[in-house]
Amino acid sequence: MTGPKYNPGDVVYLRESAALGFLEPVKVSSMSFINNVWVYTIQASASQPLAPSLYGDRTSLINGAVLYFTEDEMIDQCAALTLAEMRAQAVLLAIQTKKQKYCT
Repeated sequence: MTGPKYNPGDVVYLRESAALGFLEPVKVSSMSFINNVWVYTIQASASQPLAPSLYGDRTSLINGAVLYFTEDEMIDQCAALTLAEMRAQAVLLAIQTKKQKYCT
């Protein structure tokens, strides 16, 4: 068994959210080792919603909502910024392409 990548109190970002350009930090509340996988609990609040909507129930965050994530779903700030930057560059390229096509 390897040790956990994150600990309670650590601030992390959700990989899928960052890849879509959302950079909302969340704090790890607790962790458990279940079926050879570290599972992390995140305490969500209405003032700090998680994106994107494809998280299903994870978007209907109310005070006291508890969410569970595995290590591969969470990343640090630098990785989140890199993913968000890649998304922004792709969006900018698409805008520039449309502009070249439609604007003189």
